[in-house]
Amino acid sequence: MKKFLSLVLALVMTMSLVTVSAGAADFKDSKSIEYVEAVEVLDLIGVLEGYPDGSFQPKTVLTRAQAATIIAKLILTPELATELSVEAAPFADVPATHWAAAYIAEGVEQGILAGMGDGTFAPDAQLTGFQFLKMLFVALGYDAVAEGLTGANYTMGVTKLNKELKLTEGNDKFVGKNPVTREEAALYVWNAMNTEQVDYDNGNGGMTIKVENVVIETNGSADADGNGEFWVNEYKLAKYDGEKAEDDFGRAGYFWFIDENAKGYDKKDEKTCTISEAATYVLVAEKAYKATEMDKLLEDNDIEDIDAIDFDGAIAVGTVVELWVEDEAVETVLTYTYEVDFVAEVTEADEDDESDDYEHGISTYYTLVERDETYVDAFECDDDDCTFCEDLIAIGEWEEDDAILFTVNEDGEDVEFTAAESFEGEISSKKGTYVKVDGDKYYTAVAIAFDVEYTFYVDANGIIIEAVEIKDADKEDDRETEYVYVLDSQFKYEGGEDADLLNEAEEETLTYKVKYMTVDGDVVKADYAVFDKTIDKKTGETALYVEFLGKDVAAADLGAKHEDLEGWYEAAFEGDEIVLVKKVAVETKFAVSDAREWANGLRANSDTELVLLDEDGVYKTYTGRTNMPEMTLENAVVVTEKKTVVAIYNYAKEYEAEAVAPVVGMFKALGENVADGEIEATFVVAGSEETYVIAETELVKGGLYVVTEAADEDELTEVVALADSDIDYIEGTVDFVDGDYFEVGDADLEKAEDCAVYQFNKAGDKLSKGTLSTGKKVVVILDSEGDAAEIFQYKA
Repeated sequence: MKKFLSLVLALVMTMSLVTVSAGAADFKDSKSIEYVEAVEVLDLIGVLEGYPDGSFQPKTVLTRAQAATIIAKLILTPELATELSVEAAPFADVPATHWAAAYIAEGVEQGILAGMGDGTFAPDAQLTGFQFLKMLFVALGYDAVAEGLTGANYTMGVTKLNKELKLTEGNDKFVGKNPVTREEAALYVWNAMNTEQVDYDNGNGGMTIKVENVVIETNGSADADGNGEFWVNEYKLAKYDGEKAEDDFGRAGYFWFIDENAKGYDKKDEKTCTISEAATYVLVAEKAYKATEMDKLLEDNDIEDIDAIDFDGAIAVGTVVELWVEDEAVETVLTYTYEVDFVAEVTEADEDDESDDYEHGISTYYTLVERDETYVDAFECDDDDCTFCEDLIAIGEWEEDDAILFTVNEDGEDVEFTAAESFEGEISSKKGTYVKVDGDKYYTAVAIAFDVEYTFYVDANGIIIEAVEIKDADKEDDRETEYVYVLDSQFKYEGGEDADLLNEAEEETLTYKVKYMTVDGDVVKADYAVFDKTIDKKTGETALYVEFLGKDVAAADLGAKHEDLEGWYEAAFEGDEIVLVKKVAVETKFAVSDAREWANGLRANSDTELVLLDEDGVYKTYTGRTNMPEMTLENAVVVTEKKTVVAIYNYAKEYEAEAVAPVVGMFKALGENVADGEIEATFVVAGSEETYVIAETELVKGGLYVVTEAADEDELTEVVALADSDIDYIEGTVDFVDGDYFEVGDADLEKAEDCAVYQFNKAGDKLSKGTLSTGKKVVVILDSEGDAAEIFQYKA
């Protein structure tokens, strides 16, 4: 019998510290896929695809119904298999409406599948490796009776035939009685696709013997002969490595693609998958290495006999290093790391959108995940300005606050992702770069403190790359707290303010006052607390105490300190009294920028609020990272949730005076009628949507209006068309742009420090942050210095 053994995935992660897949399909759980080539190619042709949530679930056990589906798609092609239908139930437990009824019926008709012997099929029952291999052997043309694949001892026939055909090659841990997983099924099907199909001389697996005039039909006596057919050819699959492919990490590899004639790269269909060549060694840095210590990394992993490596970069804890070695010389060095991020905002893509903007890789059927970037409608970008599209990643179904593990290549690009694994606990010991949590040892890339409970997030190699403190609800103050800035504090005593008199004072005659500012800019004078007369535990004498920052402090001690209490606090309120819960550590040098990442790895988004306060109250408020001026703050309290900045409050006695710019908004839509002659209207102001109650009037969608916000809730917000206002502005076409300088008609203009460029969409109801472009029509709002405060740019 002719044999054509399959082209299988070479698993050569020899001596690697941690086995890491060298190439993976775009699945959320791609890091868990071992048989990469088999999974990617079967997904490519549609025989075994992933789930709607973007995962493949390689370790999930295959059911009998799923196996029937694979077999039907394999022998018919997925396109023909989807056209199958049945009118009657093929089995008692498989009604005609069952999702796999047609596939099961087809498998039975082909003689590949059979029921349980009692009129049922058990579609949800697990399938063993032996059972799935038997299906594949019969699908290849082997007769079950002739090859001993029936009866109580059918596993012996399966084992014997598999020794010859090697459908399990690539899985050194095959145990036929165990349930077969999805990725194992992919491997066995892929091997079967590269194995020659067979026929029998008499067509049924037996042979005809004629003795005199008596004809005897036998089973199992004839040999199956190869017929020259391969599923890999029927599917018009071709492997092309004449021009090496390259994955997102820069690994060399090859293409599998569907070609009309399966003869050449030039005629390939757009539907391809790229398989990367596996590295000789895959190492994981469990401690940091300097730029000159690559050889030490090899030594720590017991790798010898490799020539010196020319590598300049330092290696941080958790870095994965892949080495391609030939003749003891390192040909290629590749490094990548992992980052954890949390979903800030999700929005469903518009399935009915017919624009051409999907060339940016945004799928109509995926959930868009905002990562470190202010959200802008992804379907309103054009060819001139679409940089923000790169920050919206189409990666399947996620929910807000989900933790996602990103793989970051040498260029700093997020090229793979999966759900981040986490666990909770406290460290019991630490030494160097490893800690112990509940007796288990973990290497860590982040600093971790004792006596603090964390949620630990680990990368694909089990190294801790993020630790988020869990606040103990039992230790938290039950009172609602808010941030305040204490401006001044003093004792109030009817008999004077002499600290020496404190211990002699009566409770009702002594209070402690504070003057503080809220984050809304209100300055308040209030009682901090009334002192309690208690017994001093040390001296036994009567003394006055107050609860201060969670502790009972002697009034005399507090009296010597109270002048130094200025700063940010978390405060709770009880009636008219304020209780300072704890002093808040401030960032003495916090840089606000337009970059994706801010100081200390913190990130902001479209909801982040920056509030600047001075001695007169709120100086200025900004909402959304891209709307904030680049500046360095020196007295800032930064409020975060996980790694996302929620708000920043900065107090300074005064800020440099700014050129005042008018408040100009773009009208978007009318809302509900509030009362006679009053209606809600939504405007986009400084990049954020704001809803005001205005007098009923005619407004033009996409028109620019000067907005004068109501002084109190009993008044209406006034809106005046820009053309009818006293605001200075210039309208025209941009003729020239050079950095902050540009020309509109005869006007030479310069952008103010925090000037923003907004771009109208074609419908005139959305603004996106953009880049000033020549040839575009613009309206430039001027500030009191004559500089450009805001620029509204229209699409061509």
